[in-house]
Amino acid sequence: MADQRHVAYILAAPMTETGGSFIPGVEGLSCSTAALKSKFSIRISVADADRYGRTAEHAANQPEIANRTYGGDWGRIHLGNTASTDGWTWGRGLCQITGRANYAKSGVVSDPDRAARLPTAAAIMGGACWMDCSPARRSATSSHRAGPTGSTLAASSMASIEPMILHAPVA
Repeated sequence: MADQRHVAYILAAPMTETGGSFIPGVEGLSCSTAALKSKFSIRISVADADRYGRTAEHAANQPEIANRTYGGDWGRIHLGNTASTDGWTWGRGLCQITGRANYAKSGVVSDPDRAARLPTAAAIMGGACWMDCSPARRSATSSHRAGPTGSTLAASSMASIEPMILHAPVA
């Protein structure tokens, strides 16, 4: 690690994404209709936000929300998603990596559930943050987003990193 900002980033991203538990999981999209309209207005229609968002009358339809907000042309262009169900399929881990292309970069596209297992999630997170926090990336952009953006390191070093990670007991 080049400096303390790397350490802070590597700890802050999974803390935020896991709600402070540091337990890898599957992305939740229990969004209200208002939140969908506010946060994803470009990627989900008002009708779909009303139909699939959480209201007092019904729970959110999380798979449909994911498939609409991370699918279609936007999902294909930005995340490499190709199937109509890819939005819901790709969203797990410590840093909630999203999208078929990011799973491929992380070496888990053939078994996406691996991204929700601690050893793999930690390897992906460490590789992603190492790449995202590199001095060259920091100078090129002022905002960082957790995820395996460009992290060939995560895939190439996963086999050597996984055995070194402490395995947390699963309840």
